[in-house]
Amino acid sequence: MAEESKLEFDLGIVGGGPAGLSAAVYAARRGLRCAVFEGKSWGGALAGHHSIENYPGFAKIDSQELADKMRKQAEGLGAKLLVKQVGEIKPTPNGFLIKTDDDNLTEFRVRAVIIATGAAYKNLGVPGEKEFSGRGVSYCATCDAPFFKGKVVAVIGGGNMAFTTALLLADVAQRVFIVHRHPPVAEEALVTRARANSKIEFLPDFVVTSINGSAGSKTVESVRIKNVKTDEEKKVAVNGVFVNVGLAPLTALCTPLRVKMDERGDIAADAKQASNVPGVFAAGDCVGRLRQIVWAAAEGAQAALSAFDYLKKK
Repeated sequence: MAEESKLEFDLGIVGGGPAGLSAAVYAARRGLRCAVFEGKSWGGALAGHHSIENYPGFAKIDSQELADKMRKQAEGLGAKLLVKQVGEIKPTPNGFLIKTDDDNLTEFRVRAVIIATGAAYKNLGVPGEKEFSGRGVSYCATCDAPFFKGKVVAVIGGGNMAFTTALLLADVAQRVFIVHRHPPVAEEALVTRARANSKIEFLPDFVVTSINGSAGSKTVESVRIKNVKTDEEKKVAVNGVFVNVGLAPLTALCTPLRVKMDERGDIAADAKQASNVPGVFAAGDCVGRLRQIVWAAAEGAQAALSAFDYLKKK
């Protein structure tokens, strides 16, 4: 077993987004030996944004720059940041065993855990979505917008992420359709900006029924949509489809711990971010109260303080 695997920590934080990194800052400042596990990229859901305009202290900041600032602050205070995907969390007599999915099958012993695993993009579940994923179907405009320079794209959804995506794509694409079933639920500032952009066209009351393309080239050519009020159906020619219809909490690690979920599948944490399992706390998008960066950071701070109190009593 690798030397690193022999390390033991007071607190293990699973997830390196705003909630996890905020928790690391508060835990480290309280003197806890804490490790943050992140298997993909630091910043979590921040990776799905181009720029951030609603985080206190920054009128506008690049999402990756904000993620880097959070990471460096946590690391500078002494938190151990580990680029490792957690595969399992098991209860032990003195805490928990965190197993990571790497070549060394590394194990870490911790006395308390904060689950800050975030949420993943929901799928439409329509024909063509899976087949053209990565070939015209995308869930991240920050990642894929440059591939659609001068092209026509459709954004599916009516929330903040969908409108942020549409505005980002409007900077590079020829035309952007926003397909949304219900009235927009995005912030009014985003809706106003989208309505004022000549490249963006709204298709209200429509749902996507299929994503179509050429089997030979494996590229998207159109979407078929249906009006939920009139049953009108039509085909819209597009080169790409960006799916932004919501998020599903990533809570698979909670099953062996028997952490209680609510009716939506989010972790049922109390006001102190404590779960029903002693020593297990949760924060951020996997709790699902308000999926905003500032909220995730606040929950991460509370989770760390609660974990500190729990460990102090033990």
